[in-house]
Amino acid sequence: MRLEALDALKPGRVARFRLTAIPRVSADEIRILAQPAPEVAWIAGRRAERRFAHRDEPNEFAFSVRVPARGRHALHVVVEITAADGSVWRRGVGLGLGPDPRAERARVVPDGRGGKAIEYEAAPAAAGTGR
Repeated sequence: MRLEALDALKPGRVARFRLTAIPRVSADEIRILAQPAPEVAWIAGRRAERRFAHRDEPNEFAFSVRVPARGRHALHVVVEITAADGSVWRRGVGLGLGPDPRAERARVVPDGRGGKAIEYEAAPAAAGTGR
């Protein structure tokens, strides 16, 4: 499963997203449910969708939201696959949208799977409690 921003995530601007999910089991159905925080305005696409699915066939879903102008707010998407034997597989992915006050302490690093991750400096450790 991959959630990709197709536009730059600029505060106050609309950004398009593509979710790609590929069932790795014999599947009958795939469902998605996008759950934006109340501060993330939904612009286009379906928040919930259900369709037939087959093993190893990509399923793409597209939608757009407005990135919040202030604060950092979540966009979470859940994918649920019903296998041919009736088993249900769920997986979620999320992003924080909006200006990040920690950005000056961030760096982009490899995520170990061919993508990128944002890494932040840890906060200084507080004095121990003696435990």
